[in-house]
Amino acid sequence: MSFLINVSLQDKKINTDQEIQHLKSPYKGAIVTFHGTVREWTDEVKTISITYTAYEKMAIREMINVSKEVWTEDTAITVIHRIGTLDPMDTAVFIGVAAPHRQEAFQICTHIIEELKVRVPIWKEECNATKS
Repeated sequence: MSFLINVSLQDKKINTDQEIQHLKSPYKGAIVTFHGTVREWTDEVKTISITYTAYEKMAIREMINVSKEVWTEDTAITVIHRIGTLDPMDTAVFIGVAAPHRQEAFQICTHIIEELKVRVPIWKEECNATKS
């Protein structure tokens, strides 16, 4: 398969089923996904919503760089992060990795989410209910 890294920031719901279908290939025996969702409860604090903002040009560039660090000719990578206001249970980030074997797919997916959180300029602002 040819070079395949797909990254995006979007303000609409991520169609995870569609993204998984795009990763399928007769040459890849493993598809590993990570769905980062908005948690409704953090300890005793209830989240009402989270608003994500990004330095979009730099975020896209860094998402590509992170993906290129682990991409090989026989893998495919999709990284999508939402921007805008999300409700609890919404998917905020989707990472999909297709590879010939599961171990490689898991390692790539783990690297991408760990580096994404550290290097990509995406910020979140939580709106929480007050404690009673």
